[in-house]
Amino acid sequence: PDGELGALACRLAHGDEISAELALLGSTLSMARELTADRFALLAAGNLEALLRLEMVATTGLPADALGQDTAGYLAQCRELVDQCLAAGDTAQGITHPEHGVRAWAAWLFSETDLYREITGQGVGTRPIADVDALIEKILRQPAGDGSFHYLDQPPAELVRLERGEHDRD
Repeated sequence: PDGELGALACRLAHGDEISAELALLGSTLSMARELTADRFALLAAGNLEALLRLEMVATTGLPADALGQDTAGYLAQCRELVDQCLAAGDTAQGITHPEHGVRAWAAWLFSETDLYREITGQGVGTRPIADVDALIEKILRQPAGDGSFHYLDQPPAELVRLERGEHDRD
């Protein structure tokens, strides 16, 4: 997630001298990069509850001892918020990082995938990874984009040209 294209995505998300469409694309790619990092964090943590506790500590800034053990309640709130967003046609509100509720929801979805079960031997394995990626793309997709780019595809030619320094200054 921290390769050259990831860094470029962050620069695009905050860019002043680029089109709004490229800035939105950069934002989407940057948030997808963060959710990919969260998948690796889930694998390293060993289980969803440990990852959710870490998310709760990072979000609140409180010590883990002060938060209690209600990761199920936290996840239920996050799922409800994301479900409401999706029902209303809203997308994630972050620029480079999705909000904590989206992160917890996406980690939960990944923990239920066939891929997670294949890698770890844990989880129910009832969700195909492609279906989970489609749901995540739906919450990350920025409304002003034309919808032609799937965040798991090869980067668009515009990004590659910008990375190489081959951009026009208007």
